[in-house]
Amino acid sequence: MSKAGYGQLICVLLLIAFIGFSFFVEEDTVKAADEIGAAVTENISTQGLKNFDGERLSSQFGFDVDEFDSFFYCGSEDIMDVREILIIRDSEKAALEKAAKTIEKKSEEKYSTYKDYDPVASSLLEKSVLEISRGAIIYIVHDDAAAGLEAFFKCVEE
Repeated sequence: MSKAGYGQLICVLLLIAFIGFSFFVEEDTVKAADEIGAAVTENISTQGLKNFDGERLSSQFGFDVDEFDSFFYCGSEDIMDVREILIIRDSEKAALEKAAKTIEKKSEEKYSTYKDYDPVASSLLEKSVLEISRGAIIYIVHDDAAAGLEAFFKCVEE
């Protein structure tokens, strides 16, 4: 095969590789966390839950909220009610993975606290959902976590 033939073969292989990778690379959602949160809370009961600001999020999870593109956080002011919904939107995958580890650790700590004396709270914490998709994290501790997760996926994929 001539040099020109090898050059054409390499170009074709690079084109195929580029097309193949474009199907496997996950694009980020363009929606802000509060927009995703609105879609999620539309599908689950938020009675008794309140939207919180960055100060509350920082106190609960130790996050510097300025590090994220946006966030949505709601929960109960009653310490015995463990229901909460947290959505973090960030374009940096490493930031999301770090946040997910922090959330998982805090969830495990909370479960350890409630497991011996509050079976309802510990059951909810056992069924909690933590997922990363398209540049966003969702963490749900709620009876309707599956419905909230479905709404999350639908919203970030639009």
